[in-house]
Amino acid sequence: MRIPIRYARAVMIILIGGLALGACRPTAQVPPAPITTPTIPLPAPIGALATTPALPPIETVAPVETPTLTPSVVVTATIRRSATPAPSAPSGVYVTAIKIEPQSVKSNEMPQFTVTFLNTTGQTTKYRWFIKIFAPDQTPSFGETPKIESDIPPGTSQLKALSEWRTQTFFGCLFFTARVFWVDADNQVREFLKPDRVNPGAGFNVCP
Repeated sequence: MRIPIRYARAVMIILIGGLALGACRPTAQVPPAPITTPTIPLPAPIGALATTPALPPIETVAPVETPTLTPSVVVTATIRRSATPAPSAPSGVYVTAIKIEPQSVKSNEMPQFTVTFLNTTGQTTKYRWFIKIFAPDQTPSFGETPKIESDIPPGTSQLKALSEWRTQTFFGCLFFTARVFWVDADNQVREFLKPDRVNPGAGFNVCP
């Protein structure tokens, strides 16, 4: 059976209209599927499980105030030692010179000491005197002559000491100094000086 053309057109219009209406309908919004983030367990920090012991309370010490010291002025006095004069003969009796013979003393030879005295007291005085021999830079004497008791007249006089001192040397000359001493009533040894209070010692050499 044949469909009239006008009916066929009507059917086509209806179909086209239905398709147009379907295209105009809003599309249902489908909610996005939730994204699940995997949870990765983190390891506990080292020492987190250990129990921290409680520390004892710190004792607070109150600060001690340090006293301020006032500087004191110290006065330093310089003490100068006075030279101790050598015990000497009473004022008025002096030794002015010591002569040594021979001038060049040989090893194991006894030199002769001649002492010049000056007595200004106006009277004869008696002294027990002798010669001490000193080596350089030595306080104790190296030796001495025998003690002799003599009368020293007023004015200038010369007396010889007992020549019984000697020494030996084999490799070189030795230097010595001769000085005059006396013994007082208290058995104290004292030295004769010059009128100007200078030591009248005389030097000499002993050679091989």
